Amino acid sequence: MKGYDEASIRTDLQEYLGRKSGLISPELSQVVADINSFTSALSRDGLQRALSQSAAFGNVDAGRPFIEVAETIVRHQIRFIREPERDIVRKSLFEAYTHAAGPQYILEPFSKTLLVKSLSRSGSSRKFVTMFFSLYVFNLICMGFQDDLRARVPDEKSFQLYMSRVEAICCDAVTAAVKRQRTKVDETWATAVARSVEEELLHFDVKPSKSQIASSDPHWIGK
Repeated sequence: MKGYDEASIRTDLQEYLGRKSGLISPELSQVVADINSFTSALSRDGLQRALSQSAAFGNVDAGRPFIEVAETIVRHQIRFIREPERDIVRKSLFEAYTHAAGPQYILEPFSKTLLVKSLSRSGSSRKFVTMFFSLYVFNLICMGFQDDLRARVPDEKSFQLYMSRVEAICCDAVTAAVKRQRTKVDETWATAVARSVEEELLHFDVKPSKSQIASSDPHWIGK
């Protein structure tokens, strides 16, 4: 193990990702556009109307537990993704909805969560998409990278510290890519963000990240 400094971690990532020709599935752009359309409707029209506007959700009852309703929403929104990547996209999107809704409300009625309140803040639909993108990129990298890392870093505390820094690097890459795309969030926007993130992570120079690793969760939509 070279160390836990960011330069060493970026070098490890470069070696791992350097063996890949691509990172983000092209179909993810369709998912992002769909997510943005739905979350924008939630913030603009409210929960019940946003759910009723989409026939794909059927007769979704907002009074059902969050975990059930969120699974229905996620299942519909990842319809563009093929296996085996579907599980990674599903995991990332469910994590994003859970985070925005408040993990403490996961068994409570969907209508009682903080989701609509979180998304009603100015620009929060865009922030939600950014959070999902960050979670997806991190989970995608973890899928293969952490198996190799476990063999080299058996200590759990060190492993978690290392992975938190990997997450910060992914978050920085996505945040920077989003800032460069000032147009409306749609498939074209998502494709441009994905290409920028790939360029950063597949070909980045070893340089300090802007994230402060000791700070709280960088994905929190309300910050």
